[in-house]
Amino acid sequence: MPLPQISAFFELREVETMKTLLIRQQTEIATQRMLLERMERKIAKRLEGIEDALHLPLDRIETVTLPERRVLYLRHNYAASDDIQEGRHDRYAGIFMLLEEEDPQFPASSIFPAGT
Repeated sequence: MPLPQISAFFELREVETMKTLLIRQQTEIATQRMLLERMERKIAKRLEGIEDALHLPLDRIETVTLPERRVLYLRHNYAASDDIQEGRHDRYAGIFMLLEEEDPQFPASSIFPAGT
């Protein structure tokens, strides 16, 4: 709880003020918990993807079926940095990002259909 709120309680010493402060703090904690749980799920999925990739055979090509994926397109003039620059393809009019299930706050620009 921030010091100004604690100070306000001790100046007034009112039970209702303390209840209001504690309820507000409880709400803030619940919001932070939800954000942390979302981040934890994202990290777990990424770790799972890395583990899967580490154990796949390198000498075999497979066709996989992917689920429908939400996409966010960012239109902007981008220049590739030196470490990723290939040939003369160093300018881009936009990029797209695949959104994760845990990113509901970003509206999808489009949807890639499920398929191979």
